[in-house]
Amino acid sequence: MVAGTKNGKLWRLLSSDLTATLQAASHTGEATDVAFGTSSDAVITCSDAGEVFLFNLSDYMPISITLQKSPARCAVMASQGEVLVGYDDGFLRTWSANRGELLWQLHVHRGGVTAIRESPDFIVTGGADCAVRFWHRNTRQLLATFTNHRKPPTELLIDNMSREVVHSGSEDKLVVTYDLKKNKALIQHQTPVSAITGISQRKDCEHEVVSASLDGRILFWDVDYADPTGCIEVATPGLRLCCLDVSPSGRYIAAGATDSRLYIYDLKSCSCIQECDGHAMAIVRVRWSPDQKQIVSAAKDGCVIIWNFFEV
Repeated sequence: MVAGTKNGKLWRLLSSDLTATLQAASHTGEATDVAFGTSSDAVITCSDAGEVFLFNLSDYMPISITLQKSPARCAVMASQGEVLVGYDDGFLRTWSANRGELLWQLHVHRGGVTAIRESPDFIVTGGADCAVRFWHRNTRQLLATFTNHRKPPTELLIDNMSREVVHSGSEDKLVVTYDLKKNKALIQHQTPVSAITGISQRKDCEHEVVSASLDGRILFWDVDYADPTGCIEVATPGLRLCCLDVSPSGRYIAAGATDSRLYIYDLKSCSCIQECDGHAMAIVRVRWSPDQKQIVSAAKDGCVIIWNFFEV
């Protein structure tokens, strides 16, 4: 027999003695984030129901599950093998990847935690209080606070080339670059029209920051210039982009939109090469696997979809 439960789990039961085996698990609330570590075999997903799943992508079964009363908004797989999760109650909680045990927690923002990134040297967080804060990786002491944004940061990014440099994007139309070593903001970019919903970074050219916005444009930003250095206009009028991620090779961009579709762009031709249907509501986060063979998307419909990607 197969039984589905209201907590999002699907069980397989033997009819002889009703021995139960977990067959699948899914979120019961809106999916809020997706994150890979260095491996392509496991992915983290979280939801506004407070659920955090670590899935094995070979069999799509959960390795560990954690549950909190507070909605989980953002997550990363840490360099030390831990899972860092930001919650609406302002806490950053760190879980054991394999056992799902709480290792430590720290109150980092007044209001919810909206974005997290981690390196061997520091943890950087963004919050509903519009602040971006840097924390020592081991002692967890506060190193610096920046208040350039007027709205909560939607995403953070540690620079590809300079590990002490961090970028943030927000719905206040700003993309801000910080230098932790110099303890200051290097530059503040502003979009002319619409809110920033996601940022990533190129692996070629000048390693520009790439942003998605609600006006449907993908903009490219260089730390040496105030204005965008490039732009990709979406073909569909009125399309609103919610998130994006540059592929590990640097050639492709995957972007999620409010129309529930996943769009894949080729940076060589600056054109859309694929439109993918699967979700029923807006896609809020998209991530490439490190080997570039899969794309994982999370949406407001509570679904997490794994897409296979074949490069021609």
